[in-house]
This record gives sequence, structure tokens and C-alpha cells, in this order.
Amino acid sequence: MNTPDPVAQMRALVDASGQIEYRVIELPMAARLGDELRDLMQAAWEETRMPWLPARCSPDQGLLQVVEQMGGLITLALYSADDRLVGFALAHVHRDVFSEIVMCDGLALHVVDQHRSGNLIRHLLEVLALAAKTRGATLMQWCAPVGTALDQHLSASSCTRQGRAFYAAEI
Repeated sequence: MNTPDPVAQMRALVDASGQIEYRVIELPMAARLGDELRDLMQAAWEETRMPWLPARCSPDQGLLQVVEQMGGLITLALYSADDRLVGFALAHVHRDVFSEIVMCDGLALHVVDQHRSGNLIRHLLEVLALAAKTRGATLMQWCAPVGTALDQHLSASSCTRQGRAFYAAEI
């Protein structure tokens, strides 16, 4: 008996008539850092970066590739019905250094402004959580500056704000 893949079942959002409005796919490393995704990463960076970080997003493709080879990288792309990239999520699944917990650190999530109405951010979070769970994660963590779209969606979800403060000092 074939067991349906719960992640695959969540990858398409359909309208009332059954037409696919959006689809989520997991991107392989070779396709990951194309211009479209790079532009969305920059938009996410500008919206959520901490003030002490540089203004330009410059992902380390070599490091991402190593993490992917270890089975720990998840990159989801959100496409509209007309095949435009309108969002993405990037996360890292790993075992906690201090415990047996396998966790997923949400690194970035972004949906372009004109597609933020409705449940797209929530849907992307849910697909990401399922993808992380299939890799053994039992905990999802995010760092989201207060007031951003990601913060608002995480606050409205089953996530619990931990009250952590992030500190940084240039050295």
C-alpha cells in the first residue's frame, strides 16, 4: 500500500473551482541561487535583517551546498499559477549541540507584498514544518524582528515567542 507523502499533498493551493493558484516546490542546489531567488532573498534580508548586519545579502553558496549534502538544507519556492516566483523559505535542520533534539532553524521566509493577502505565508510555514518533520525535526525556531510580516504570522500561529534578546557588538 502506498502511503501518501504529506508534504507533496500540501504543495498546491487550489481555488474554489479546483484550479491551482500557487504551488510550492523544493529547489535543488543547482537551481537555488538564480537571479529571481536572489532578488527575493535580498527583499527578505531588507525586511528582516538586524541593524548591525550589512545592507547587501550575500549567501555563501559553498556553505549552503555543504549543509545540503549533509541533508540539512530545505529551500522551498512558491510559484503563482503563471509560474512567477512569488515567495521562498530557507531552513536548516540539525541536531541541537546541547541535547538530543533535532531542530529546524528558519533562516528566511518571504512572500512578495502583492501576494501576502490570504494564507500564503502560513501555507509556506506549514509546508516547511512538514518538510522539516520528514527530516526528523521536532522543533522549529525563527528569529523575526518585531513588526515584520514574518513576526506577525509567527505570532498568530502555534509558535510561542521566547522573549529572547539578540545582542551584537562589532569586534
